[in-house]
Amino acid sequence: MYKINTKKPSSLILIKLTSSPSIGAVLFTPGLPEIIQYFGISSGLAQLTLTLFLIGYACGQLLYAPLANRWGRRPTIFIGMGIAVFGSILAILSGPLHSFMLLLFGRLVMAIGSSVGLVLTFTIINDFYHEHQAR
Repeated sequence: MYKINTKKPSSLILIKLTSSPSIGAVLFTPGLPEIIQYFGISSGLAQLTLTLFLIGYACGQLLYAPLANRWGRRPTIFIGMGIAVFGSILAILSGPLHSFMLLLFGRLVMAIGSSVGLVLTFTIINDFYHEHQAR
């Protein structure tokens, strides 16, 4: 079992958790022409990196609520962010290894990991604030 924390979370941390997937999707988009040129792929294939990111982000949200109820909010956030960092490392390694498939897989893993933020931010707000304060 886990210890219940009564200290209210920092708003800055909650904002960071909520915005990390959006940043991962938006900051990546301007680099698509360079990715097309570097890997020698079509623009449709390059856009698959965004599609897989959004699919991973949507599906990843289904995983974290049951995990948070079982193991607690904080450990689940660390698990999700660890998965996101691992996905980022895979995506970074795709450049030196010249592997577009590794980039796709890394982006998918990154999205699954970073989706922890949205789910648990709203869960944490609901845990710590009364209904009228949470809005």
